Amino acid sequence: MALGYRARGPRARESQRPDSRLPSLTGLRFVAALSVFGFHLYVVGLFGGSTQHTLSWLLGPGGGVGVSFFFILSGFVLAWSVRATDTARKFLRRRFFKIWPAHFVVWLLVAVILVAIAAAPTLFQALTSLFLVQAWVPKSSVFFAVNSPSWSLSVEAAFYVTFPLLWAWVSRIRAERLWTWSVGMMAAVWCVPLLALALPASGPAPAPLHHISDLQFWFIYIFPATRFPEFILGMLLVRIVREGRWIKLGLWPASALAVAGYFVSAFVPPQIGLVAVSVVPLALLIPAVATADVAGARTPWRNRVMVWLGETSYCFYLIHQLVLQTGKSQIGLHKTLALGPGIGYTLYILASTIIEARILYWLVEKPSMRWFAVSRRDRAARLAAQQAAAQPVAQQPAAAHDAVLATNGAATVDVMVADEPRTPQPAGLPSAVEGS
Repeated sequence: MALGYRARGPRARESQRPDSRLPSLTGLRFVAALSVFGFHLYVVGLFGGSTQHTLSWLLGPGGGVGVSFFFILSGFVLAWSVRATDTARKFLRRRFFKIWPAHFVVWLLVAVILVAIAAAPTLFQALTSLFLVQAWVPKSSVFFAVNSPSWSLSVEAAFYVTFPLLWAWVSRIRAERLWTWSVGMMAAVWCVPLLALALPASGPAPAPLHHISDLQFWFIYIFPATRFPEFILGMLLVRIVREGRWIKLGLWPASALAVAGYFVSAFVPPQIGLVAVSVVPLALLIPAVATADVAGARTPWRNRVMVWLGETSYCFYLIHQLVLQTGKSQIGLHKTLALGPGIGYTLYILASTIIEARILYWLVEKPSMRWFAVSRRDRAARLAAQQAAAQPVAQQPAAAHDAVLATNGAATVDVMVADEPRTPQPAGLPSAVEGS
């Protein structure tokens, strides 16, 4: 199944430049990962008293908002980065070698630690976590087993498997109906909490959400089927931008709405605060940032430091819970710190997480993508195209010239790979596709 798509129509020409990188969205990925880190910092209870109470609204929304950002962004960037010559097989191969090797390394490390402290998971818990199907099981003892943040990878895996079919549908929606479908996806997210009310009673959800049931929490937050509207919404937003139908909301108004949505979600019932409250602000933020990147506008998230951190964000997300739990155990599981020492210790844990995440990125994630995400034949064809691009067209062998033409229009952004800022290239040159 070919996945390529090109926007059509008189309004699409300027907004469909597929060789444009999105460095600001790469930088924002780290902001989202950091918000999840903050939420888990609050959950482990490093601070006590009034400080912990303040963190409940300052950091409490970070988990839900950060994960929702990743899901919408996933749909957006995967659709943005579809290549003209892509197939379902090539796409799924890249996704597998991007996600699973680093996940396996962290899963194995956590599993060994759990066995060593006599808290080994059951075989069912271990295998569902290893093969990223745990989010389909409505029990927190399963979907949070081994390395708990990997539940979201289980949802992402479901996205990836269905993306070729979903994109075939989304790419055929008439341009004038794209906003209607997008609003429909946002409405679907808001309907999920209402449907959850009809679920039978069950035990309390994991801390700090004891006031909703475990089954409601799973249905609203974990269940892959109820998170699909966010993924599809991201794909629709790409079509909206490419078709020239974006509402031109500026970067700073969109950012202000996202910050407002973050804090509002802390003061509403968790049934709607987990996902629904933030879906509209995030759906406005991501295209606003993307269009700013395409236009070459300055943003706070496209500098080298933020892009570097964004490159590390996947491994940071994978390993942060392990580092947090290890750090908390060093001071005592039931002990807390005063504000000053607590801030210092938090910075130490954060720095440790970034360093360990970068090591994981260098040793596992990057080599896996470099050596296995693309087949030898495709890699050879890509190399031939790059070499041919350096020659005048008249001097290119026919096969190499065809390879250059085949790579024109290839998108260069990847949801899990942070790319350096890149200015649009002349139409006659292929865009770089390394790392995706």
